[in-house]
Amino acid sequence: MPTAIAEKPIIPLWFQEATLDSKARYIVMCGGTGAGKTWWLPIWLAELIRKHVAEGRGEGARYLVLGPTADMVRDLLVPILLEHYKNTNLEGVYWRQSSIYDLPTGGKIYFRSADKPERIEGHHFLGACVDEPAQMKASIWPVLQARTGFNQAPILFTGYPIAMNWYYHDIYLPWKQGDTVYDFIEFASTDNPLYPKEEYERAKRTLPAWLFDMRYKGKFRKPAGLVYPEFGTHLCVEPFEIEEGWPIYVGLDPGVFFAALFLAEHNKIYYAYSDYYTETVRPADEHVKEIKDRLQGNIPPQYIYDPSRLTDVVDMKLPGLVKANNAVQAGIVSVTKVIKEGRLKIMRGRCPNLMDQMEQYSFPIDPVSGVISKENPIKKFDHLPDCIRYIIHTLEGVKEEKPHIKVF
Repeated sequence: MPTAIAEKPIIPLWFQEATLDSKARYIVMCGGTGAGKTWWLPIWLAELIRKHVAEGRGEGARYLVLGPTADMVRDLLVPILLEHYKNTNLEGVYWRQSSIYDLPTGGKIYFRSADKPERIEGHHFLGACVDEPAQMKASIWPVLQARTGFNQAPILFTGYPIAMNWYYHDIYLPWKQGDTVYDFIEFASTDNPLYPKEEYERAKRTLPAWLFDMRYKGKFRKPAGLVYPEFGTHLCVEPFEIEEGWPIYVGLDPGVFFAALFLAEHNKIYYAYSDYYTETVRPADEHVKEIKDRLQGNIPPQYIYDPSRLTDVVDMKLPGLVKANNAVQAGIVSVTKVIKEGRLKIMRGRCPNLMDQMEQYSFPIDPVSGVISKENPIKKFDHLPDCIRYIIHTLEGVKEEKPHIKVF
């Protein structure tokens, strides 16, 4: 159906029109590059604003436009919205310093980036647009739900997947399982008739199949080069209270980005029942409070920490500190062994940061061939995977011995 921003007539493509017809609260445009996802955001938002104005809710209304980084918001999202709304009855004033767009309807649009989620707190939005959510960390999802929850406001997500991370676990899977709160609209780059078919076919010939499917078809695939490719939702179990007498191990990866993982062990099976992850600088006593609030069972835990961060750990004054066996490659082998033997279980919904990071923790790969190019993993999405390695390799790993060198 034709739509418009004021007098600008627009004929949407089928997957764009589907966002207007959807009755779901969380609407996802998951499609290939160049199909017209980000470009559609201001139009969907304009239709929502028009509806609220007609209902008498225009004055004081707040809306959110969220991108992965400040640069992407500044360079992409702001210009697209300003271009769409220019010379229409939604043309307003954009305040660059505050990243706020004043609507002539009396409402405001807040442009924010997911790398600073604290700037979203405190608002109750009537609608939100989220571009490239797969590039955002798992911690943004609870914030988005909270900031739209009071008004039960709709959210439009646009972008293609980059991994089977929180976007897959928390939005795609519930939709796949029939939850009508979510609506997933899948399409390829060539569903936009303006996208060059020869470019689509060139990418299909030259890219690894998993990468092509994600970038050009909007399909979730496990990327090549994952450190733990055997990790996945099949490891999840329903949450339960940790029984008395089960040992508790807390893996600590302190620093500016602070991570802690909580495992309970019973009959050589490890149950991950909670995690803690923050990128906000906090004093040691705040980390300690967060950790103690997550402890279960009646046996004092062992805190297994990265020995290279001894000073940070000492400041926390925790009892039962154990230096981790911090070998990287040997530790990966130990964790992989436990996963393959079915001895690692994740309590469903209790470890969102662990699930998110394990599905993205990877080795460097050649972008064309998909072949691993270096032996050590990329230092990204590594904090909670490091915590699980500290625990399991310290408890079960074979200590590395220095090679014996024969001197003649």
